[in-house]
Amino acid sequence: MKKKMWEEQGYPVLYIKSMKLDGKKQELLPRTLKERYEYIFQVKDLKNEKTPEVLQKLFQAVDVKKILARHLQKQITIFLLPEQFSLGRE
Repeated sequence: MKKKMWEEQGYPVLYIKSMKLDGKKQELLPRTLKERYEYIFQVKDLKNEKTPEVLQKLFQAVDVKKILARHLQKQITIFLLPEQFSLGRE
């Protein structure tokens, strides 16, 4: 629900269901993540992009930023918990 709202507000959203028209059979097919990246960042071919450029563009996608921040917060909490417990026991 939030992803659709972000997309409608003009934010780049990488991980959302997106369709493309197949030229041969004239049917709608879902885009892959690679195709979605190329579509939202207007890149001809992802293979020609350099790693720093790809990372910079990925962090422009609002859903990538939110998911990464949430994931890192969980990782930091997990790493801190053993330290807190060991300090409490001494």
